[in-house]
Amino acid sequence: MSLNTRCPACETVFKVVPDQLKVSSGWVRCGRCAEVFDAATHMLSSADAQVTATTARVPAPAPVAASPSLSRPEARPSPAQPPVRPSTSTSASMTPIAVGVNFDAVPELSFVRHAKKKAFWQQTHVVRSLLALSLGLIGLLAFQVVLDQRNQLAAMHPNWQAGLERFCTTMGCVIEPVKQLDALKIESSTFQKIQESPQGDTFALKVTVKSSAAQPLAVPALELTLTDVNDKPVLRRVLLAQELGFQGQTLAAHGEWNGAFSIFVTASPSLSRAQAPVTGYRVLAFYP
Repeated sequence: MSLNTRCPACETVFKVVPDQLKVSSGWVRCGRCAEVFDAATHMLSSADAQVTATTARVPAPAPVAASPSLSRPEARPSPAQPPVRPSTSTSASMTPIAVGVNFDAVPELSFVRHAKKKAFWQQTHVVRSLLALSLGLIGLLAFQVVLDQRNQLAAMHPNWQAGLERFCTTMGCVIEPVKQLDALKIESSTFQKIQESPQGDTFALKVTVKSSAAQPLAVPALELTLTDVNDKPVLRRVLLAQELGFQGQTLAAHGEWNGAFSIFVTASPSLSRAQAPVTGYRVLAFYP
């Protein structure tokens, strides 16, 4: 039993058989324009196929006059024009399958797989799902950027401060001054003895910190390390900006500040004044 299906691209009508459709899951390739389509979707009923055949039929040549010796006239083709056989359909480019073949073991044709994939990704619900997924991922990325870069955004766009504070109130985060240690530099520092006593010596530290950033930065802390004659650490102290006399939490863009601090170093009873342990120092800026 043969069936009729129509190519959606060139509207050519094909004859197909159920065995051919079964091996390719209903997918066929047009023998005229090479369009791959689902034959079952474009199947024609017997009436539609008959109408298509009548429309596509080529008129036969005009019959010649009847012979007196014949009781029944017979139409003959004109010598100048060969007879034309009316054609209503074209055979689909499918390989016939013998009866008794195990269709489950037949591998799926490559053009069928390609057509199925193309048809799947072009479905409306698939396109909408992919669009929704893309928008969701973009929103998630924007949320992550705002959460991680909230301090930078608040420093670069002060008018966003109120909105970012409401965002952090919801998310449980805090907006802090930007910490950019590589933009800070200790411009100068001095460490001098200002007083001697039997109990120990008093030293004065003065330091200047400069910022090269184009936005306000959090004020760093300083680590002061006192060393002996062998450059070995004798005393280490962390100094906050408030201890150095700085007021506020941020250092202005391209700004600098000068800090001063006095430290008393107790003398060791086992060492004489000539063997005073403190002979050098190191200052390092960092964020706690």
